[in-house]
Formats: sequence, C-alpha cells, structure tokens
Amino acid sequence: MGSMKIRLEKDVDEWLKFIDQYKMPRNDLERSRAHYLSINILESKWKQLVNNLLAIPALIISFVFCCFISMFGLREKKEVEAIGLIDLSSKVANLDTLDLPDEIIKRYHSFQKIYDNKRVHLISRGVDFSVLVYWKEIVKKYPFCPYMLLLLWVHLVKINKIICMYNPKAIISTESENDFTSSIISEFCERNNIKNICIMHGEYLITPKHAFVRFSEFFVWDNFYVTQFERIRCIKQQFKVYEPKRFKLNIIKNEIYFLTYYLQSENRNELIQLKNVLRVFYENGYRCNLRSHPRLT
Repeated sequence: MGSMKIRLEKDVDEWLKFIDQYKMPRNDLERSRAHYLSINILESKWKQLVNNLLAIPALIISFVFCCFISMFGLREKKEVEAIGLIDLSSKVANLDTLDLPDEIIKRYHSFQKIYDNKRVHLISRGVDFSVLVYWKEIVKKYPFCPYMLLLLWVHLVKINKIICMYNPKAIISTESENDFTSSIISEFCERNNIKNICIMHGEYLITPKHAFVRFSEFFVWDNFYVTQFERIRCIKQQFKVYEPKRFKLNIIKNEIYFLTYYLQSENRNELIQLKNVLRVFYENGYRCNLRSHPRLT
C-alpha cells in the first residue's frame, strides 16, 4: 500500500509540474489547447500519433458531410429554457433523475433532457454560418493539430444543432470537466447568449483531465474543490458551491469503513484488479465497502 501512495504522489507532482509550465491562457481557445495537452500526459506518444493520423481523413469526411446534410435543415424545433445533456446508458436506472442545484431549478422553468452517451458522431446536422466563422478562427490558430481540431469540430456541430433546435438559455451537463472542448463550447455558447453549465457529479481528485477547464458556471459540492481546481489553473469566478439533495438525507450509519468504492462499468479484468487492491487494504486491517453506482440506488 505504501508503494501505491508513493506512486500516486509522484504522478501528481509530475502532472502539476507539467501544468505549471503554461502561462495562464489568454482566451478559451488557448485554454482548450492547454487542457488538450494536459490530457495527453496520460496518453502514449504512439497513441497520440495514431489519433492524429486517423483524424486527418475523418476531419475531411466529417466537414464535407456535415456541411452537406445541414443544407436540408433540422426536422424538430422546440424552444425551451434549458437543455440537460446527461451521460447515461439506456441500461442505467433512474434516467429521469438529475440532482440539479435549487438555483438552476428556480432560474429555468422549462427543461429538456437529452440522453447523450458522449460518443463522437462524425456526421450530424448543425453547421451554419456562425459555426463556419468560429471554426475558421480555430483552424487559423492551430492548423497542424488534426485530432484536436476533429473533436472541436464535432462538438461544435453537436452543440450548434442543439442551439438551433431548442434556442435555450442554458446547456447543462455533468462529466464535461473531462472534455477539453468544454472551454471552447462555453465561449461559443456565450457568443449566442447561452450559458454552458457543468454540475459536479462525483468525487474529484487532482488530474490533468480537469486542468484549465472553464464553464459559464461550474457547480461543485464544497470550497475544497474550488481550491483543487484553482491549483490546476481553472478560473475561480466560474465556481458555485451547492449541496446536492442526496446529501441531505437523514441516514443512520451503523458501519464505519476506511473507504467505500462505487462500481462504474468495470470489465472482468478491472474487477479482478479491484478485488486485489481491496484485499490489500483488508489484510492491513482496513474495512472496505463495495457499492453499486449511485445512479442505481
């Protein structure tokens, strides 16, 4: 267990040194770029090379077909005040549950939920003049970053499609802090007088996956997380602290555990590794609890 702790601390130190080498980004495009480079710390050079090579034809195909099918317009148009992008599998229960801050509920009266599994759709309606103008600015700044450009493109098209279909005042999501396109999406939304809002959905540790990210508003559970995000170069002004309703339940705790692990969607090999790690804790006198994902409870 001691070696695991040392390894984790060494990783965090290396991540922070890498993040600290950047000057504070001057705009959201630079912020997304810094976020993208920070995430790449966790990827091998080989994978980065393959991603960039595959992204070149994928970007060309996506651009041509997205522009073509967008000429035929959108089939559905419905005005709502807020759109909720929820990253849920259809196999997960309680699809209608989204623990929103009271401030959000009071501010937006009509709410449309879109269940988004975060898969990248290369071809989608959603291209208009505003996207093309904004896209030109991005390509001009970073013309030789095909994989980054591909993901920025498909996310812009997806968000613009939502804007055209629903004309919302806000787009609300969870788990978007891991997405380096979030800062650019925030700026694009704000150009259209729309807020891009993120809601904290689970425990956060320091990771390069969150570095530099910016939203119009970012709701977190405690000031501790504000300090943590500031350390990885996120703007403090975006954060708002709220207490989720599920934390206000009056639950009598009969058992005390050293840690509780909530299952995600682990495969067999990951479950075996998890069992071995928990066994190390148990053999050293630490009681552990294994629970299903909170969405299933």
